[in-house]
Amino acid sequence: MRSQHSVSRRVSFRSPDESDVFIIPARSEWDDEVDEDDD
Repeated sequence: MRSQHSVSRRVSFRSPDESDVFIIPARSEWDDEVDEDDD
């Protein structure tokens, strides 16, 4: 529950950088999938 609160606050601060916000979490998830495929 605390994690969600932290994310909400980060998004609010990055309101003008919505593009960056989507890239940050998307890359993290992809990195995990790519890492497995890369090996």
